[in-house]
Amino acid sequence: MRILLRELMPHPRTVTRERMAEVRREAARMGLETDGDFAERWTTRIGAWLAGEMFSWLCAARREPVGPAPWAVDLAEQYVLRTFAAEDAERFLFDAADVVPRSAAALERLKKAGAI
Repeated sequence: MRILLRELMPHPRTVTRERMAEVRREAARMGLETDGDFAERWTTRIGAWLAGEMFSWLCAARREPVGPAPWAVDLAEQYVLRTFAAEDAERFLFDAADVVPRSAAALERLKKAGAI
């Protein structure tokens, strides 16, 4: 399914209702499961993949001595709480904790909440 999605929607800006309908037709033709709210389920997964890639990129880019932008720490905390791209967000928070005190504080809150 991921290969099909990448082929038909190679960039996030190309994810549209019409494209999702096209993906659904192609998936059905290939014998893949298309029951239920197909578009909602797969657009949510696409969003999680994009978020995961963003956090992976932020981890790789974190080599700068300034550390990540404050919004990235806040966003990562929310993603972990909502279990949306949680592994990548959590990894980002752990990687940033030595540079950004906000990240260490977010990890403490997540531990207290039982999210990690």
